[in-house]
This record gives sequence, structure tokens and C-alpha cells, in this order.
Amino acid sequence: MKKINTKIKDLVLIKTNIFKDNRGFFKEVERNKILKKKFIFDCFSFSKKNTLRGLHLQKKNSQAKIITVVQGEILDVVVDLRKNSNTYGKHFSIKISQNSNFSLFIPENFAHGFLCLSKNVSKNITLEKNYGLHKFETYKKFSRNVLNSKNKLNQIFKVLKSKKKKIIGYGATAKSCTVLNYCKIQKNSIDFFYDTTSFKINKYLPGSKIKIKKYKKLSRNDADFVFLGAWNFQEEIFKKENQFIKNGGKFITHIPFPKII
Repeated sequence: MKKINTKIKDLVLIKTNIFKDNRGFFKEVERNKILKKKFIFDCFSFSKKNTLRGLHLQKKNSQAKIITVVQGEILDVVVDLRKNSNTYGKHFSIKISQNSNFSLFIPENFAHGFLCLSKNVSKNITLEKNYGLHKFETYKKFSRNVLNSKNKLNQIFKVLKSKKKKIIGYGATAKSCTVLNYCKIQKNSIDFFYDTTSFKINKYLPGSKIKIKKYKKLSRNDADFVFLGAWNFQEEIFKKENQFIKNGGKFITHIPFPKII
């Protein structure tokens, strides 16, 4: 994290690293040691497209602020109203979006305003209505589907274990813990999980208490069936474990519904 000066003294961009993965991203907004300021409170603003938040300031007890956009895009404008400043009356403008790797720090005695440029909010509302997310029946249907999925997955495990099939897990993920605990699938159904994350090795999945082992390439000696804990990487895993599949090994998944692949 570092400060980048603008053409107006003390008005700075706070550049930060954005850490992205398949789930989304994580970024810092501010550190006290960068600005050497303490911010007493935070505010959150919501605006529709083409909303203009006109230039505003506090005559008494002027406030410094940090501007960060968490969704959409704005055109942000500030005006230097410090009477003793060499840039008194000068303005600075910049576009800031959810993808920006910076925030804007505005010192005291600046006027500030912005124009909302983004359609994201209205588009999301339209999509939610198309999916019926404004109707209670949609959530009742979802609940029924989740219960049906649970019953089908438990039935798959019940049939396979009755045939003395060996089942292990692949990818000891947080989401797989949620599924296993909801379906009450425990170590009597899955012998162990393989995972590549070093700090998980020789630990146990919360709730189900299934042991996690260091990953090695699958073979038929390991298992007849493999529960796919990291289902979001199904395509990559199937390529990686191509030989296991060729030798007759099968995977169990529950996305989008429980089945054996």
C-alpha cells in the first residue's frame, strides 16, 4: 500500500494490492500508518445510475474522507477550498470503480461530489426479478430442492457402502464440510480426504471428523469412488486424474444434483 500524489497538495490516491481468486477478491482500503490519521466513523452510500451527488462540505468541523467504490463506477470530483492553498479553487476529477486498485483520500476543507456512471444496480434488480428472488415461493422451492439433493446423495452413499465399495474424498474444502455436515456423512462413509494444502494435512474435517491426507495421484488401490469436495475445479481434476477414470474409477458429485460420474 502506498500514496500517490495528485496535482493538488495533500489530495492523494491510496494504491493497494488486490488479491483475486475464483471466489472474488480481497483488498485493503486504509492503514493508519499510511495517512497518519484516525477515522472515527464510516459511511456507506448507494446511488442509481446518473445520480449526481453535488459538491458538498462542512463549514464547521470539516471532515477528511476516503472514497472507495465497492460496486459500479463513479466520476468523483473534489475542489480545493483551503484559502491559503496555492491550488485554491482548483478541482480534481477521477473515475473510480469496483475494479480500481486505489481509493481517494480527500483532506479537510475540500468540497466533494460524484456522478454515478454504473448500471449495475438496476441490472442486478432486473436479474433478481427474472429469477423470482422477490417471491417467497422461490425460496420454498429452493428448500425442497436442497432436501431432495440431500436424500439423493445419502442414497448414493448407502447403496455403495452396502456393496462394500471404498469411498474417499478429493479436496477438503469449507464448502464440502457444509455439505457433509448437512447430509450427516461421516468417516464411516468416506475413509479420508486428499488435499494439497499443507496446513490441512493430518488434520480432520470439522464435524464429520474425516482425516485429511497429503494428496497423491489417484489409483484404483485408493478407492472405487471419490467424492468431489472441490467441485468448482471438476474439469481440471478430471484431466489430472484421467488415468484413474480410464481404469474404471468414478467420482461422486452433488452439483447441480447428486450423481456418479
